[in-house]
Amino acid sequence: MDIEGLSVDRELEELPMRLKKLNKSNLRLMFLFDCSLFEIMAEHGFLNIETHRKYGNRGCCGGNAYIAIDINGMYKPCSFWHESSGSVFDLDFDNWINDAGLNRFRNMRKNESCTQCEYVEICSGGCRLLYSNKY
Repeated sequence: MDIEGLSVDRELEELPMRLKKLNKSNLRLMFLFDCSLFEIMAEHGFLNIETHRKYGNRGCCGGNAYIAIDINGMYKPCSFWHESSGSVFDLDFDNWINDAGLNRFRNMRKNESCTQCEYVEICSGGCRLLYSNKY
């Protein structure tokens, strides 16, 4: 399959305005956003930071608030992540906190500007899959 030249950049630029329009026309619905969408929403100022906090919109919580377990009983920080950390049967609190693979994942940042962003507290560096070349 040839994917050269495929891009979603235009659609991503239009997405915040489309979501605002959808939200205004459906006031009784509450929208929750996937962690991979958070960075885009923050970048375009879709909601202010207090609204994100109020509704629990967060960036990536992989390896922090949850882990994924595959069909072989191996755990990893995200169900889409390429690298497993170990067997879920060996997982305990110490492993969760000290696992080198989970810590690498937790500490990934898109770039240094992430540390200066007002959303970094709730974004936690955005979706690692969006900027990792290892998926």
